[in-house]
Amino acid sequence: LNPFAREYIKFVDAVHGDVPIKRATQVLSACDKGGWRQHAGPEGTGCIQGAKFSWFDRVGAEPSKVIVEFQGGGACFDATTCVVPTCTKKVGATPSKLANMGGFHDHCDPANPLARYSHVYIPYCTGDAHVGNHPGHKYAGGVQGNHVGLLNFKAVLSWLVDARPYGEVSDIWVTGDSAGAIGTYALTPWIIEAHPKARVVHWADSYLPFFGRAGWNSAVRNWQLLTAFYPALGITAADLEWSELGLLRIIKQTALAYPAVPWASYWTYTDAIQPLFYGLTVNAVKCLAEGVLPPSDMNMSQVGCVKYFRSQWLERADAYFAAAEGNYAVFRGAPIYHSSLGGHVISFDAEFYVQVGMGSVDVSNLEWVAYPLDASACANSHAISAAARGADVRYSYLCTIIGFGEGCYCTCAGEDVWCKKNTPRCFNPIAPECLEPKPSPPMPTLPPTPPLPSSPP
Repeated sequence: LNPFAREYIKFVDAVHGDVPIKRATQVLSACDKGGWRQHAGPEGTGCIQGAKFSWFDRVGAEPSKVIVEFQGGGACFDATTCVVPTCTKKVGATPSKLANMGGFHDHCDPANPLARYSHVYIPYCTGDAHVGNHPGHKYAGGVQGNHVGLLNFKAVLSWLVDARPYGEVSDIWVTGDSAGAIGTYALTPWIIEAHPKARVVHWADSYLPFFGRAGWNSAVRNWQLLTAFYPALGITAADLEWSELGLLRIIKQTALAYPAVPWASYWTYTDAIQPLFYGLTVNAVKCLAEGVLPPSDMNMSQVGCVKYFRSQWLERADAYFAAAEGNYAVFRGAPIYHSSLGGHVISFDAEFYVQVGMGSVDVSNLEWVAYPLDASACANSHAISAAARGADVRYSYLCTIIGFGEGCYCTCAGEDVWCKKNTPRCFNPIAPECLEPKPSPPMPTLPPTPPLPSSPP
């Protein structure tokens, strides 16, 4: 049913060879997907209803390059949502489960640009998008709300800094899916500051952080959200006042504070989970009344709350997309109809490799993710206008386009480089296509010379 399936298959064939679309590529020979280690959380860490917290890590083939990943899994922010709760409430990961995950988690897939990285996996069980700092909190009726996601994260960060399990860290890729993505927007600066010599890249999967007023205000209060932001950024309570575009203003402020860091959000246009939680934050009672349970085929797009709030959420999502700028980039992914979640989260399967921009099928998520991982790429602090590639992908990683026509100029490191028109390498001036001299302007076409008048007889 996906109108972009042909483009998916073309890309899979080009990158992976003749491989079925929903499976990874051939496994690298002599590659071990295992090696995951579990670490018990210290005193003060925990889960929303009192379960124990732990985290996991794996040493990669290039140990100094590290993925720091925040797991997703819903959220709860008041007595109505936490009584269910609408989130995971205990650590469900195990070393064997982690060893068998797909997408960028498959460290034996040769197409994975992160295959050789070490990997720190931070499970989610606190209902607060990893940013809560309200231990022992209880809602009306004694509903437990032990929101300690921030304390869990700080325990992992302390271990990463003090134990130095990978030696001197050179590169860090910070990521999270769904609620984990929300956590990355606030917590990445803590990681940057703890590793001043490392090159950091941010990529958040499937959560544009805007919310309904009621849910947002409840979360700010019940999670003690203000404490999650790195102090030197100067985020105040006034900055946390509700806005239609959510955290965008704070993300822009954070990106300006770290201009060498590429910040990025991915979202799928048909996502069914983000509208659901948007509805819960707008009016939880109305959302629950419309229905939050999937039909027998588990298609979340048909859930009552999703259908009721979807158009409002899409309107906000498009506005958020249009407002991204500077070194904060947003990728609007093409519809994914074969997923029961509508394409919510692409980190764990083949969509990570083959997903394309909506209306811009010549731009793949894999390219978009891989470019800023290359330390030789040009400065990460400029924005490329969406007009350069339709209006569906915003790049912020490589260079600024200052001209169009038969090609474009990329300004990188103070030098203008000419690129062919409509080639992805126009966004990577290191590539051969961008090393061509500027073509000479075409000569004007002259009108044909009129015939000489005939001589008189």
